[in-house]
Amino acid sequence: MYRVLIVEDEIIVRLGLKNSIKWADFNMEVVGDAANGEEGWNQYNLKQPDIVLTDIKMPVMDGIELISRIRENDQLTRIIILTCYGEFELAQKAIKFGVSNYILKMSMGLEEIEEVLKKYRLNWTRRNLQETKRNKKEAYLSSIRKTA
Repeated sequence: MYRVLIVEDEIIVRLGLKNSIKWADFNMEVVGDAANGEEGWNQYNLKQPDIVLTDIKMPVMDGIELISRIRENDQLTRIIILTCYGEFELAQKAIKFGVSNYILKMSMGLEEIEEVLKKYRLNWTRRNLQETKRNKKEAYLSSIRKTA
């Protein structure tokens, strides 16, 4: 299962994301949630999620700082930012940090979020198949070298 962390200061949005999506349908589980970037950073270090859904503007530590800290050592975690229309410049800044996607809060619906999650699941499935094929090929070539 892929691990998801939700970092959002608006409790209604955070709980809505956590409880409205059938995460298991996407081979995912929510492993933590946080009300600000600092809590999110602590949860990230403890839970090592595969996906982080984060707001940009939050108290204590904003989403840009959280994303920056994650990217210092981790380029693989998928990051989805949740933003309002007035925060588009911040969303563009976040994209420079390698954010995978962004969703506008005012227009977000379950369908939009689920579509993004489906794409991630499909990409991971393809990547896993490619890695499996590559590993089998390397094992085969290694066994040939040993017998030669």
